[in-house]
Amino acid sequence: NSEAAKALFSAKSFNEAVELQGEIARKSFDKSLSEGTKLSELSLKVANEAFQPIQQQFTAAVAKAGKIAA
Repeated sequence: NSEAAKALFSAKSFNEAVELQGEIARKSFDKSLSEGTKLSELSLKVANEAFQPIQQQFTAAVAKAGKIAA
């Protein structure tokens, strides 16, 4: 982003620029990891909600079959 570019261009030495780049890369990785975790949690929630009616029908069918067999 532009803030990262400004920080890199304002570095007073090559070593400082390398350190800044490392920090920027770490922050970017952490943000990506966090977003990936949120996406996984949301996907799991949607899958569970979508499967719930099927699970309820299956449970009812098993209960009905159990009554018939008894």
